[in-house]
Amino acid sequence: MSELLYFDHAASAPRRPEVHAAMAPWQVGVVANPSGSHRAAREARRAIEEARDVVADFVGAKASEVIFTAGGTESCQLALEGVVKAHRRHHARSEVLVSRVEHHAVLDAARMLEHDYDDVLVRYVDVDDQGVVDLDQLRELITPETALVSVMTVNNETGVRQPLDGVNVMTKTTIETEALTHTDAVAAAPWLNLATVTATSDLVSLCAHKVGGPVNSGALIVRNDVALEAMMPGGGQERGRRGGTVDVAAAVGLATALELTQRELSATVDRVLDLQMTLTSALSFLPGCLITAPRALKVPGTVHVTFEGVASDELLFLLDQAGVAASAAASCSSGAQQSSHVLAAMGVEHERAKGSLRLSMGAETTESEVGWQTTRVKILVAMSGGVDSSVAAALLVEQGHEVVGATLKLWGGSSDSGCCSVKDVDDARRVAQQLGLAHHVFNYTEEFERLVVDPFVAGYAKGHSPNPCIECNRHVKFDLLIERAKRLGFDALATGHHARVESRHGRASLVRGADPQKDQSYVLGYLQESQLEMLHLPIGHLTKAQVRDEAARLGMRTWDKPDSQDVCFIESSKGREHFLAERIALTPATFVDVSSGEVVGATDAAELVTVGQRRGVVPARNGERRFVQRVDLATNRVFVGRLDDVVVTTLELDEESMTFAREPLADGTRVVAQWSAHGIAKPATLRRGARWWLELDAPARPVAQGQSVVFYRFEEPDLVEGAALVVRR
Repeated sequence: MSELLYFDHAASAPRRPEVHAAMAPWQVGVVANPSGSHRAAREARRAIEEARDVVADFVGAKASEVIFTAGGTESCQLALEGVVKAHRRHHARSEVLVSRVEHHAVLDAARMLEHDYDDVLVRYVDVDDQGVVDLDQLRELITPETALVSVMTVNNETGVRQPLDGVNVMTKTTIETEALTHTDAVAAAPWLNLATVTATSDLVSLCAHKVGGPVNSGALIVRNDVALEAMMPGGGQERGRRGGTVDVAAAVGLATALELTQRELSATVDRVLDLQMTLTSALSFLPGCLITAPRALKVPGTVHVTFEGVASDELLFLLDQAGVAASAAASCSSGAQQSSHVLAAMGVEHERAKGSLRLSMGAETTESEVGWQTTRVKILVAMSGGVDSSVAAALLVEQGHEVVGATLKLWGGSSDSGCCSVKDVDDARRVAQQLGLAHHVFNYTEEFERLVVDPFVAGYAKGHSPNPCIECNRHVKFDLLIERAKRLGFDALATGHHARVESRHGRASLVRGADPQKDQSYVLGYLQESQLEMLHLPIGHLTKAQVRDEAARLGMRTWDKPDSQDVCFIESSKGREHFLAERIALTPATFVDVSSGEVVGATDAAELVTVGQRRGVVPARNGERRFVQRVDLATNRVFVGRLDDVVVTTLELDEESMTFAREPLADGTRVVAQWSAHGIAKPATLRRGARWWLELDAPARPVAQGQSVVFYRFEEPDLVEGAALVVRR
């Protein structure tokens, strides 16, 4: 491909034509020393002060607080060295706190100070698996000797935003400390309103070439009340804080680039955010690709991924051959790829970190450039008429795939749950029309009745608590529909579920969605590798808020549509009791206390009582709430007791229902188990003897028969390993 596709803006953005034009007069002919007193010097000085005003406005500072430097590295080094040198004059000991994911400009400056001065100590603040600094640890590390806390605004490798407000508040409110705060805002400047974001930081580092300005041009913002000793004395320039003649062209170039960035910020952020979503979704389909920090708050321009089984230098070679400019971890002067300290700090396995890739965009990135990254495939999208499946279809269309929409007619009766109604079909059809898609309705009412509704009713008739959503996904959407998609010649099936399909350990794997509040991996827990290989989940890397924002941007009629209820075939106005009463005879029963045998209440429908339930059962006893332990329809009794009386430590599993995503798990396998859609996953051990059972690490509230338990990998608690029904507690 002849034209270069530039995806390395985070390393250096293309210089803006306006910047080149603004700098040109100061790069030819007489460019006087701005410290002089003649007319040419005054003109140079005026240009510098006008540039200083622009830079100050960009970060919400005073012009007197702006120091021009030769780039971001010098700005960071001046901040650390200047503050520590000033601090040492009045303190016996000086400590510097830096996060483990800082740019080497900060880390190396900190190490140099510790090496050069015996009374300087550097402490490192950990980050979590999303690369976000640990504020609790930061609080513990701050002492009266802390001179400076340095935490970057945005990570230059991953694009992850740091909780800068929290860092500044934590530092300023810690008693008996005079610690200052510094933030490296170099990677944040193209994407954030720094006048707001860095308002409470004492020192802020900037550079020009990340925003379309010249290299070797930067600035350090130093609040007027901050004590800073010059790192490079001589001449008294920059109020005595940085010696040397200021480069007029460089200062003008920085100011022009920042002014353009500020003027276009809102439009650029909105446009590039859409490109980021498209590129992230496209990459997530590739075998072995894993999105880095999927749950973190990030700036729009950076998409960071790792690939399993391939090295970064190989990836970059192949991309270069295809005419694509990208990067991985930081490069040394020889150009060789170094191991990423950022990924190491996040706990990413070394072998996977070796396959890291950063694709970064900027104001000049176009839709056609991002579209080139997409492999065109024929995809059938299940469109329920809700916002999630609408956005899933839209993302696939934007990626250039051949997309066809299909709405499943599942329930033959009336519904007011936001699923299977005539309005839902119409919403799906209208969205498909807006996207230019063919749309079809597939009738699965007979199969749905047989595979989902009948087992649901039969389960309640036995005193169980079935989950119809799991059975619908298992038997209809990802069994019958996948087979139909294959017969119709589609390469893949896509849905709007909040979960992800990724290549883990060389296999297609189901992984939790990016939004922990909306994660649906539990209801997809029975899917197997052969099904996952054909499944696309385009919105799994988005939060619900991001999905709605995307739908609003596209003007979709479903953008603010409420989420559907769990049980689509039960009308909310009538309820579960009415639905079951029309199909089975409900059983009156008494509530019996498990410890005393005393009858403590009664119910007209034991089938509606759920194991583990505490609300609406019986009053508390001696101030202690009582929970349902067991429903015995054979004797018309429901057993209740204090939590200590009813907790369980093992769950017997139904062998016929036992499903593994890949090969069966061995006896003694450690897992993290979850037994409700929005429950907390808990550590356990899977056991196999004459039967399967789950041995819990800690006692838990009782689990109803008929509930599904989904197993997640113990070492990777977002990775689904299998599922089974509970048959006994």
